[in-house]
Amino acid sequence: MGKNQEPMGLNKSTEWSIRDLVAKMLSPIIAGTALFFVYTGWSIPGEAIIAQGVLVGVCLVATFILYPLGNKKSIWLFAIDCVFSTMSVLSVAYIVWLQPKMFLIKMEPSRFDLVVCGILIVLILEATRRVSGWGVLGVALSAILFAYFGEYMPGAFNNPGFSIDHIADALSLSTFGIWGVPVAVCSKIIVLFVIFASFLQIGGATEAFMEIPKALFGRFRGGPAKIAVVASALFGTFSGSATANVVGTGVFTIPMMKKTGYKPAMAGAVEALASTGGQFMPPVMGAGAFVMAELLQISYWDVCIAATLPALLYYLSLFMIVDIEAARTGLKGIPREQLPNVWKAFIQYWPTLIPLVCLIYFMAVAGVSITRASLYAIIAMVVVSWFRKDTRMGFKKIYLALENGMRMMIMITIVCACAGIIIGSLYLTGIGLSISTVLVKLSHGILIILLIMTALVTILLGMGMPTTAVYLFSVFIIAPAMAELGTPMLAAHLFLFVYGALGAITPPVCIASYAAAAIAQEDPMKVGWTAFRFGIIGFIVPFFFVLNPVLIMQGSLGEIILACITAVLGVGALAIMLQGYFLQLTKKLERVCFGLGGLLLLKPGLTSDLIGVVLVAAAMISQIISRRKEKKLASEFCG
Repeated sequence: MGKNQEPMGLNKSTEWSIRDLVAKMLSPIIAGTALFFVYTGWSIPGEAIIAQGVLVGVCLVATFILYPLGNKKSIWLFAIDCVFSTMSVLSVAYIVWLQPKMFLIKMEPSRFDLVVCGILIVLILEATRRVSGWGVLGVALSAILFAYFGEYMPGAFNNPGFSIDHIADALSLSTFGIWGVPVAVCSKIIVLFVIFASFLQIGGATEAFMEIPKALFGRFRGGPAKIAVVASALFGTFSGSATANVVGTGVFTIPMMKKTGYKPAMAGAVEALASTGGQFMPPVMGAGAFVMAELLQISYWDVCIAATLPALLYYLSLFMIVDIEAARTGLKGIPREQLPNVWKAFIQYWPTLIPLVCLIYFMAVAGVSITRASLYAIIAMVVVSWFRKDTRMGFKKIYLALENGMRMMIMITIVCACAGIIIGSLYLTGIGLSISTVLVKLSHGILIILLIMTALVTILLGMGMPTTAVYLFSVFIIAPAMAELGTPMLAAHLFLFVYGALGAITPPVCIASYAAAAIAQEDPMKVGWTAFRFGIIGFIVPFFFVLNPVLIMQGSLGEIILACITAVLGVGALAIMLQGYFLQLTKKLERVCFGLGGLLLLKPGLTSDLIGVVLVAAAMISQIISRRKEKKLASEFCG
């Protein structure tokens, strides 16, 4: 059969209709899987491996059907995808049945067992390539090859090397490979939070998160950009994905900014920055935060508390930057008549905020489990949706929310399963400690040098990998080195998590900036570099909470309050320095004072705070005097 010849008896529309029909048949299975996790989250859970197997199996099948191998109209490629889907179900089911027996009677796996293990690993690697590209896949393959060829590695990287059988056994049948912490947390916690996010979206929360900021900030200078910042912060509390956030809010905010005078690059950059912060914005954050709580053996609420001030400082810096930019360039707000009334907006949309309040209450005050808190929040969303006729969630919308939630879980689950392969391979070789030793030696035992090296490596990984995968990989190889130099583990984990997220706005592979550029109709590199420049403060703050964990709420109440006040002042001073404008354009010395003073205010400590206040105050007084002189000269000239 020739290359361009169609299979006999099938035209293009028929070929596509077969895949489309299978995808539609998959829809109730996907929704039913979400319902299964809601049920298991509510009832007493059974074997953990069963829930993990259901999640991985369904997500593999969905990947091979919904993410075609190549031309989605090809019947032959569709047949291959069907074979992959069938193999996924059979291999996952077999291993879910086999693994408990292996632990119970401690038997050695047979040749057939190992073949099935190998098939599952290959399927997960291929699924990873489809949902997240070559970045994560390349790291996973490198980790497996490293375990296999370990005896040939030089110096600190040398390890005994393991056979294919041993690697397949360790990655598929142990609890530190595919079925390790990432997938375990996915099946136990993350899936319910993602379903909750889907219920918020279908229940009208997205509209509320746009309309309330529009009513509050739209009329002020630079109003559209401020709407983008606040709306993306709110949207990010439950989306946990930079790209999803850009698409969800950017389609409204970017055209709005352009219409009021913002250049396309600036409009795209603001949205990319605002959307990226959603990955570490409590209370939901990204999937990696749940894994962090599990790895550190602390409550998820403790992670949220620690991340609150850094996230707020990130958004405050962005809010101030767009305000100063508007003042510097004379950008106006949206006319009042084009905006919703503030009180009417609150009255109309306040019920939508109840589920988030409910989630926080049950996690922080009632002290119930994260799983149960997310279930209560889902119920609350269904109830409050009935307060407005256009948002009421009947059977159809609930079904859609369940299906949409599980669809959102596909990439998260596949990437976490692949992260398990990476971690399992590295754990097998013991390379984590070796790399940590090398890093400590390269940094000469100086923490700030290690932090700079860590930031560069993490950002580099974050350019081509999802945040959760970056966090898991870097925690395994870098966190021990940070701990060896005295960094508290929570601060180390948050540092790696935040920098993993910031890779989304770092050129050249700035995925959030690419998404924003597409909406803004601007060159992605132009948007990327603008976002990077405006987001510099976000890259600075993590250094300070590692050097002094007071900024992540680790200290006395007095220390925390003082650190919060000075950090806010410091962020404001740095924003002025970046934009070169306060009451008017800053002079070089004023700009230096604002920058140095801002850094000193960010560093918790009485001496640094006092020096920082003096420097910033001096720069502000200089600006006030210069402004008065200019006004006096202008009035004399006019007179």
